[in-house]
Amino acid sequence: MSKILRGLVIIFLLGTGVAAAVSVRAQENAPRYFPETGHTIRGKFRAFYEATPDALLLFGYPITEAFTNPQGVEVQYFQRARFEYDPASPANTVRLTPLGQLVYKQEKEHIPANTPPNPTACQHFADTGQQLCYGFLAFWKEHQGAIYLGNPISPLERDGDRLVQYLEYARLEWHPEAGGQGQFVLTNLGEVYFRLNRENPRLLLPQNTAFIGQNTLLEMQVHAFVTKASVSQKDEQTLYIIVRDQKRQPLEGATAAITVHYPDGRSVPYIAPHSTNAYGFTDLTFPVDSSQPGFVEVSVEVTAPQGSLKENTRTSFRIWY
Repeated sequence: MSKILRGLVIIFLLGTGVAAAVSVRAQENAPRYFPETGHTIRGKFRAFYEATPDALLLFGYPITEAFTNPQGVEVQYFQRARFEYDPASPANTVRLTPLGQLVYKQEKEHIPANTPPNPTACQHFADTGQQLCYGFLAFWKEHQGAIYLGNPISPLERDGDRLVQYLEYARLEWHPEAGGQGQFVLTNLGEVYFRLNRENPRLLLPQNTAFIGQNTLLEMQVHAFVTKASVSQKDEQTLYIIVRDQKRQPLEGATAAITVHYPDGRSVPYIAPHSTNAYGFTDLTFPVDSSQPGFVEVSVEVTAPQGSLKENTRTSFRIWY
Protein backbone atom coordinates (compact mmCIF):
# COMPACT_ATOMS: atom_id res chain seq x y z
CA MET A 1 0.00 0.00 0.00
CA SER A 2 1.39 3.38 -0.99
CA LYS A 3 1.97 6.08 1.60
CA ILE A 4 -0.73 8.20 0.01
CA LEU A 5 -3.30 5.37 0.10
CA ARG A 6 -2.34 4.48 3.68
CA GLY A 7 -2.80 8.12 4.67
CA LEU A 8 -6.21 8.25 3.06
CA VAL A 9 -7.30 5.09 4.93
CA ILE A 10 -6.14 6.54 8.26
CA ILE A 11 -7.94 9.81 7.57
CA PHE A 12 -11.10 7.87 6.66
CA LEU A 13 -11.00 5.78 9.83
CA LEU A 14 -10.33 8.78 12.04
CA GLY A 15 -13.11 10.69 10.36
CA THR A 16 -15.52 7.81 10.85
CA GLY A 17 -14.64 7.62 14.55
CA VAL A 18 -15.13 11.33 15.05
CA ALA A 19 -18.46 11.23 13.23
CA ALA A 20 -19.62 8.32 15.39
CA ALA A 21 -18.66 10.13 18.59
CA VAL A 22 -20.44 13.28 17.47
CA SER A 23 -23.50 11.20 16.53
CA VAL A 24 -23.66 9.62 20.00
CA ARG A 25 -23.29 13.00 21.72
CA ALA A 26 -25.95 14.49 19.48
CA GLN A 27 -28.33 11.65 20.32
CA GLU A 28 -27.80 12.17 24.05
CA ASN A 29 -28.41 15.92 23.75
CA ALA A 30 -31.45 15.53 21.49
CA PRO A 31 -34.81 15.31 23.24
CA ARG A 32 -36.69 12.01 23.27
CA TYR A 33 -40.43 12.62 23.23
CA PHE A 34 -42.90 10.34 25.05
CA PRO A 35 -46.38 10.71 23.51
CA GLU A 36 -47.82 8.74 26.45
CA THR A 37 -47.37 11.77 28.72
CA GLY A 38 -46.37 14.56 26.34
CA HIS A 39 -42.93 15.09 27.93
CA THR A 40 -39.30 14.69 26.87
CA ILE A 41 -36.00 13.56 28.32
CA ARG A 42 -32.63 14.82 27.13
CA GLY A 43 -28.96 15.14 27.99
CA LYS A 44 -27.72 13.37 31.12
CA PHE A 45 -31.24 12.34 32.11
CA ARG A 46 -31.85 10.66 28.76
CA ALA A 47 -28.49 8.89 28.94
CA PHE A 48 -29.24 7.61 32.46
CA TYR A 49 -32.74 6.47 31.51
CA GLU A 50 -31.65 4.62 28.39
CA ALA A 51 -28.69 2.99 30.15
CA THR A 52 -31.01 1.49 32.79
CA PRO A 53 -32.34 -2.02 32.14
CA ASP A 54 -36.16 -2.07 32.44
CA ALA A 55 -36.25 1.73 32.74
CA LEU A 56 -39.95 1.88 31.89
CA LEU A 57 -40.80 -0.65 34.60
CA LEU A 58 -38.56 0.99 37.22
CA PHE A 59 -39.12 4.67 36.44
CA GLY A 60 -42.21 4.87 34.23
CA TYR A 61 -42.76 7.71 31.77
CA PRO A 62 -41.62 11.30 32.41
CA ILE A 63 -44.44 13.41 33.87
CA THR A 64 -42.61 16.77 33.78
CA GLU A 65 -39.83 18.37 31.81
CA ALA A 66 -36.49 18.83 33.56
CA PHE A 67 -36.37 22.01 35.64
CA THR A 68 -34.11 23.65 38.23
CA ASN A 69 -35.47 23.67 41.78
CA PRO A 70 -34.88 26.48 44.33
CA GLN A 71 -31.77 24.65 45.60
CA GLY A 72 -30.14 24.91 42.18
CA VAL A 73 -30.52 21.19 41.43
CA GLU A 74 -31.87 20.07 38.07
CA VAL A 75 -34.70 17.58 38.60
CA GLN A 76 -37.22 15.70 36.50
CA TYR A 77 -40.22 13.71 37.71
CA PHE A 78 -41.18 10.32 36.33
CA GLN A 79 -44.18 8.20 37.32
CA ARG A 80 -42.14 6.12 39.76
CA ALA A 81 -38.93 8.12 40.24
CA ARG A 82 -37.27 11.51 40.28
CA PHE A 83 -33.89 12.21 38.68
CA GLU A 84 -31.47 14.75 40.14
CA TYR A 85 -28.38 16.41 38.74
CA ASP A 86 -26.43 18.85 40.91
CA PRO A 87 -23.93 20.81 38.77
CA ALA A 88 -22.05 21.77 41.94
CA SER A 89 -21.51 18.15 42.95
CA PRO A 90 -18.02 16.73 42.31
CA ALA A 91 -19.59 13.40 41.30
CA ASN A 92 -21.10 14.97 38.14
CA THR A 93 -23.63 12.14 37.90
CA VAL A 94 -27.39 11.69 37.81
CA ARG A 95 -28.84 10.50 41.10
CA LEU A 96 -32.19 9.04 42.10
CA THR A 97 -34.12 11.00 44.71
CA PRO A 98 -34.75 8.72 47.74
CA LEU A 99 -38.50 8.86 47.25
CA GLY A 100 -39.12 5.81 49.43
CA GLN A 101 -37.49 7.51 52.39
CA LEU A 102 -39.20 10.85 51.77
CA VAL A 103 -42.70 9.42 51.36
CA TYR A 104 -42.29 6.94 54.23
CA LYS A 105 -41.44 9.77 56.63
CA GLN A 106 -44.55 11.71 55.63
CA GLU A 107 -46.95 8.80 55.98
CA LYS A 108 -48.55 9.06 59.42
CA GLU A 109 -49.83 5.50 59.70
CA HIS A 110 -47.88 2.28 59.21
CA ILE A 111 -49.54 -1.08 59.83
CA PRO A 112 -47.06 -4.00 60.11
CA ALA A 113 -48.08 -7.13 58.22
CA ASN A 114 -46.78 -9.34 61.07
CA THR A 115 -45.83 -12.17 58.74
CA PRO A 116 -43.90 -15.04 60.36
CA PRO A 117 -40.12 -14.82 59.73
CA ASN A 118 -38.44 -17.36 57.49
CA PRO A 119 -34.64 -16.94 57.50
CA THR A 120 -34.22 -19.29 54.55
CA ALA A 121 -36.41 -17.11 52.30
CA CYS A 122 -35.19 -13.71 53.45
CA GLN A 123 -32.14 -11.46 53.20
CA HIS A 124 -31.22 -9.21 56.11
CA PHE A 125 -29.81 -5.72 55.47
CA ALA A 126 -27.58 -4.65 58.34
CA ASP A 127 -27.44 -0.98 57.35
CA THR A 128 -31.22 -0.52 57.72
CA GLY A 129 -32.05 -3.40 60.06
CA GLN A 130 -34.78 -4.64 57.69
CA GLN A 131 -35.19 -7.67 55.47
CA LEU A 132 -36.68 -8.64 52.13
CA CYS A 133 -38.41 -11.98 51.72
CA TYR A 134 -39.99 -14.27 49.13
CA GLY A 135 -41.18 -12.52 45.96
CA PHE A 136 -40.17 -9.09 47.22
CA LEU A 137 -36.58 -10.28 47.45
CA ALA A 138 -36.75 -12.01 44.06
CA PHE A 139 -38.01 -8.81 42.39
CA TRP A 140 -35.27 -6.78 44.11
CA LYS A 141 -32.55 -9.14 42.89
CA GLU A 142 -33.92 -9.43 39.35
CA HIS A 143 -33.97 -5.66 38.84
CA GLN A 144 -30.62 -4.69 40.39
CA GLY A 145 -32.31 -3.43 43.52
CA ALA A 146 -29.10 -2.27 45.19
CA ILE A 147 -28.70 0.33 42.40
CA TYR A 148 -32.22 1.28 41.35
CA LEU A 149 -34.48 0.46 44.33
CA GLY A 150 -32.23 0.81 47.35
CA ASN A 151 -32.31 -1.25 50.52
CA PRO A 152 -35.51 -1.87 52.50
CA ILE A 153 -36.30 0.81 55.08
CA SER A 154 -39.52 -0.66 56.49
CA PRO A 155 -40.88 -4.06 57.41
CA LEU A 156 -43.61 -5.60 55.29
CA GLU A 157 -46.75 -3.46 55.82
CA ARG A 158 -50.44 -3.48 55.01
CA ASP A 159 -51.96 -0.66 52.98
CA GLY A 160 -55.64 -1.49 52.80
CA ASP A 161 -55.76 -5.00 51.36
CA ARG A 162 -52.25 -4.78 49.89
CA LEU A 163 -48.90 -5.93 51.22
CA VAL A 164 -46.28 -3.26 50.57
CA GLN A 165 -42.68 -2.54 51.53
CA TYR A 166 -40.71 0.69 51.37
CA LEU A 167 -37.22 0.82 49.90
CA GLU A 168 -34.86 3.79 49.76
CA TYR A 169 -35.92 4.83 46.25
CA ALA A 170 -39.24 3.03 45.80
CA ARG A 171 -42.21 1.18 47.26
CA LEU A 172 -43.01 -2.36 46.19
CA GLU A 173 -46.59 -3.72 46.13
CA TRP A 174 -47.84 -7.30 45.93
CA HIS A 175 -50.80 -7.91 43.61
CA PRO A 176 -51.40 -11.68 43.82
CA GLU A 177 -54.48 -11.44 41.58
CA ALA A 178 -52.23 -10.45 38.65
CA GLY A 179 -50.37 -13.76 38.65
CA GLY A 180 -46.92 -14.49 37.25
CA GLN A 181 -44.37 -11.71 36.94
CA GLY A 182 -47.07 -9.03 37.22
CA GLN A 183 -47.67 -9.79 40.89
CA PHE A 184 -45.07 -7.25 42.03
CA VAL A 185 -45.33 -3.64 40.92
CA LEU A 186 -43.75 -0.37 41.98
CA THR A 187 -45.91 2.39 43.43
CA ASN A 188 -46.02 5.60 41.40
CA LEU A 189 -43.98 7.44 44.03
CA GLY A 190 -42.92 10.09 41.54
CA GLU A 191 -46.55 11.17 41.24
CA VAL A 192 -47.07 10.85 45.01
CA TYR A 193 -44.04 12.96 45.91
CA PHE A 194 -44.91 15.54 43.25
CA ARG A 195 -48.09 16.19 45.26
CA LEU A 196 -46.44 15.95 48.68
CA ASN A 197 -43.71 18.36 47.60
CA ARG A 198 -46.38 20.79 46.37
CA GLU A 199 -44.84 21.26 42.97
CA ASN A 200 -46.57 23.49 40.43
CA PRO A 201 -49.30 21.35 38.79
CA ARG A 202 -48.70 23.10 35.47
CA LEU A 203 -45.41 21.24 35.22
CA LEU A 204 -47.51 18.16 34.43
CA LEU A 205 -49.09 19.69 31.34
CA PRO A 206 -47.93 18.05 28.09
CA GLN A 207 -45.54 20.02 25.92
CA ASN A 208 -46.97 19.14 22.53
CA THR A 209 -50.21 21.11 22.11
CA ALA A 210 -50.47 20.93 18.31
CA PHE A 211 -54.01 21.16 16.95
CA ILE A 212 -55.40 17.73 16.14
CA GLY A 213 -57.63 18.85 13.26
CA GLN A 214 -60.89 17.17 12.34
CA ASN A 215 -59.97 13.67 13.51
CA THR A 216 -62.73 11.79 15.28
CA LEU A 217 -62.46 11.52 19.05
CA LEU A 218 -62.16 7.79 19.78
CA GLU A 219 -60.85 7.68 23.33
CA MET A 220 -60.33 9.87 26.38
CA GLN A 221 -57.57 9.40 28.93
CA VAL A 222 -58.38 11.01 32.25
CA HIS A 223 -55.95 11.63 35.11
CA ALA A 224 -57.03 13.10 38.45
CA PHE A 225 -55.04 13.89 41.57
CA VAL A 226 -55.38 15.98 44.72
CA THR A 227 -52.86 18.48 46.06
CA LYS A 228 -52.88 17.15 49.64
CA ALA A 229 -52.35 13.50 50.55
CA SER A 230 -53.86 14.09 54.00
CA VAL A 231 -56.08 16.81 55.48
CA SER A 232 -57.92 17.65 58.69
CA GLN A 233 -61.68 17.18 59.12
CA LYS A 234 -62.32 20.89 58.49
CA ASP A 235 -59.93 21.64 55.67
CA GLU A 236 -59.91 22.44 51.95
CA GLN A 237 -58.84 20.18 49.10
CA THR A 238 -58.05 20.90 45.44
CA LEU A 239 -58.57 18.34 42.69
CA TYR A 240 -56.75 18.60 39.34
CA ILE A 241 -58.04 16.85 36.22
CA ILE A 242 -56.12 16.38 32.95
CA VAL A 243 -57.87 14.97 29.87
CA ARG A 244 -56.20 13.72 26.67
CA ASP A 245 -57.46 12.06 23.51
CA GLN A 246 -56.34 8.83 21.83
CA LYS A 247 -53.29 10.64 20.44
CA ARG A 248 -52.25 11.76 23.95
CA GLN A 249 -53.11 15.33 22.97
CA PRO A 250 -54.91 17.74 25.34
CA LEU A 251 -58.69 17.69 24.96
CA GLU A 252 -60.39 21.07 25.29
CA GLY A 253 -64.03 21.55 26.29
CA ALA A 254 -64.60 18.38 28.34
CA THR A 255 -66.74 18.66 31.49
CA ALA A 256 -66.19 16.85 34.77
CA ALA A 257 -68.65 15.59 37.39
CA ILE A 258 -67.03 14.80 40.73
CA THR A 259 -68.35 12.82 43.70
CA VAL A 260 -66.55 12.88 47.05
CA HIS A 261 -67.20 9.75 49.15
CA TYR A 262 -66.50 10.33 52.85
CA PRO A 263 -65.65 7.63 55.44
CA ASP A 264 -68.88 8.39 57.34
CA GLY A 265 -70.89 7.16 54.33
CA ARG A 266 -71.85 10.52 52.82
CA SER A 267 -71.34 11.30 49.14
CA VAL A 268 -71.16 14.92 47.97
CA PRO A 269 -71.47 15.71 44.22
CA TYR A 270 -69.75 18.61 42.44
CA ILE A 271 -69.35 19.91 38.89
CA ALA A 272 -66.00 21.38 37.88
CA PRO A 273 -66.62 25.12 37.43
CA HIS A 274 -64.82 25.22 34.07
CA SER A 275 -64.51 22.82 31.16
CA THR A 276 -61.00 21.71 30.25
CA ASN A 277 -58.82 24.41 28.68
CA ALA A 278 -56.43 24.20 25.70
CA TYR A 279 -54.07 22.14 27.86
CA GLY A 280 -56.81 19.63 28.73
CA PHE A 281 -56.79 20.95 32.30
CA THR A 282 -59.47 21.84 34.85
CA ASP A 283 -59.67 21.91 38.64
CA LEU A 284 -62.03 22.06 41.61
CA THR A 285 -61.47 23.31 45.15
CA PHE A 286 -63.94 22.00 47.72
CA PRO A 287 -64.36 22.05 51.52
CA VAL A 288 -63.59 18.88 53.46
CA ASP A 289 -66.35 18.24 55.96
CA SER A 290 -66.32 14.86 57.69
CA SER A 291 -67.37 13.67 61.13
CA GLN A 292 -64.71 10.98 61.23
CA PRO A 293 -61.18 10.31 59.94
CA GLY A 294 -60.35 7.77 57.25
CA PHE A 295 -59.93 7.42 53.49
CA VAL A 296 -61.87 9.68 51.13
CA GLU A 297 -62.47 8.42 47.61
CA VAL A 298 -62.98 10.96 44.83
CA SER A 299 -64.65 9.63 41.69
CA VAL A 300 -64.54 11.64 38.47
CA GLU A 301 -66.68 11.26 35.35
CA VAL A 302 -65.53 13.27 32.34
CA THR A 303 -67.82 13.92 29.37
CA ALA A 304 -66.40 14.75 25.92
CA PRO A 305 -67.24 18.14 24.36
CA GLN A 306 -69.96 16.71 22.11
CA GLY A 307 -71.16 14.31 24.79
CA SER A 308 -70.24 11.29 22.68
CA LEU A 309 -67.83 9.75 25.17
CA LYS A 310 -67.59 9.41 28.92
CA GLU A 311 -64.59 8.24 30.95
CA ASN A 312 -64.16 7.62 34.67
CA THR A 313 -61.24 7.73 37.04
CA ARG A 314 -60.69 8.07 40.76
CA THR A 315 -58.22 9.26 43.32
CA SER A 316 -58.16 9.44 47.11
CA PHE A 317 -56.79 11.19 50.16
CA ARG A 318 -56.90 10.67 53.90
CA ILE A 319 -58.54 12.58 56.75
CA TRP A 320 -56.41 12.28 59.86
CA TYR A 321 -58.09 14.35 62.56
